[in-house]
Amino acid sequence: MKGTAKKWTAAMMALGLTMAGAAGYLAYAAGNPYETYKQAAFATAKFENVTTTGSFAIKNNGATVLTGTMQSSQDGENSYSLAKLEWGGQKHEIESSNVGGLQIMRQDDKYTSIDRNGGLERKFDREDREMGPQSQKLANMVLDLIVGDVKNQFAASGNEVTIHLEGAQIPELANVAFGAMIENKEDRASMAEQDDIDLVPFKELVPEIVSDGRIQSFDAKATLANGKIEAQDISFVITGKDASGQSLNVEFTGQFDITDVGTTTVKAIDTTGKTVEALDPNLSIRVHH
Repeated sequence: MKGTAKKWTAAMMALGLTMAGAAGYLAYAAGNPYETYKQAAFATAKFENVTTTGSFAIKNNGATVLTGTMQSSQDGENSYSLAKLEWGGQKHEIESSNVGGLQIMRQDDKYTSIDRNGGLERKFDREDREMGPQSQKLANMVLDLIVGDVKNQFAASGNEVTIHLEGAQIPELANVAFGAMIENKEDRASMAEQDDIDLVPFKELVPEIVSDGRIQSFDAKATLANGKIEAQDISFVITGKDASGQSLNVEFTGQFDITDVGTTTVKAIDTTGKTVEALDPNLSIRVHH
């Protein structure tokens, strides 16, 4: 499935999903919970028509700094997403639709649009999303290599697969990758890239981890149906230091449901009577620092 408006919370969510993948993503296979988890995730990722809804929260040093709900719908190359967020006593909405190559973004009452039909991004977008047999095989091998003995930590009960990792149970390769990611300023900027989204308020609440980054714990529970994921709960804790040397302890929790497979309908954001700023598709990503 392809995400549509990469919210600034996606950096946190992506880490959780990456760990879920690094720990193996969920299918019923010879009673092996790890293979069950992994294969179901690969099957779910192939959905071309699906809706995902969820809620999430982020804490920094024990204090809740952000809560939100999200909806993401996919119908082939058409997509829609809406995030309703609350931080610092304020409520915000970030919405995006991409229908027929025309992407419309809304941050609260500000609208922008990008016509992606004429650019390279549109031409190669589908090819980038599709994974051939050899790529799938490589992904399986990489996951198995990263996971190592962690695959023995997966447990199955009925239609649920769970995993709990803490401290030394976290694969060292995952921590090395996390550390390398936060040390690379370009990578951190790319994760924060948004379609004209203001990052300043969030960065003031949760300063960037720039050194000593570690994944302290990771928990996931997946509910399966017909060899695919229909619900996923994720929580993880990461620690490190910000640019001033202050210690940070960031906790993410999220609950997500996957529904309307094959029946999802995507509609463009209604901009009737609204002022919409047209952005250059080749210069459309603007980040406010």
